[in-house]
Amino acid sequence: MSKVKSDIRIKDLKWLIIIILITLVLLVIYLKEYAINAKIENEAIINTKNETQQASQQENKTSQVEIQRTDEDVVKYLSGLDERSRMEYYCGEYLKHIKYKEYEDAYNLLYPEFKENYFPTLEKFEEYVKNYYPKFFAVQYDDIDRQGDIYIIRLKIVDATNSSKDSNNAESSKDNIQRMVIRENGFNDFVMSFQVNNIDENNVDNSTRTDNIENNN
Repeated sequence: MSKVKSDIRIKDLKWLIIIILITLVLLVIYLKEYAINAKIENEAIINTKNETQQASQQENKTSQVEIQRTDEDVVKYLSGLDERSRMEYYCGEYLKHIKYKEYEDAYNLLYPEFKENYFPTLEKFEEYVKNYYPKFFAVQYDDIDRQGDIYIIRLKIVDATNSSKDSNNAESSKDNIQRMVIRENGFNDFVMSFQVNNIDENNVDNSTRTDNIENNN
């Protein structure tokens, strides 16, 4: 009887050992699979980061090429225009920035001394623009005069919300006459100043004098 019990215990011990061994093997397999998957995931993350960086670098290079190509296209376009058309283009670029509330871009087009005298800060310029220009406006170009390398162009800022004429066929009181002074250093290379106050077209404010932009002649 004692021998039978001893045999049973030995068998139970063998099964216990087998179970432990199987468990260890399964654990090793699991850990190995986990390590492999973790490595694959890490490599995938690294590859994704590298691809993202490469894509970003490529995008930056593409953007730079597009900007350069755009500038070259603009210069080529302007080289085929007469003086008046170029001045209207420059005014249009300035007013486009105003229209889309790109105040800093518009501010950067202004002649440095003109900014110092009238708008020493971007905030001052933005305040003036919001008070002077209607929320929705159109532009009508009028006279243009050249003095050396300085161009003075007269234009009308038309309030698009009140552009109709009254019963006496008079122009809307909300339409602003403005003179803009432009110096063209080269195609698409220019600085400008403008009439600061909303004044009568028969009077010239000091801000429209050509000496706001140095005349090289």
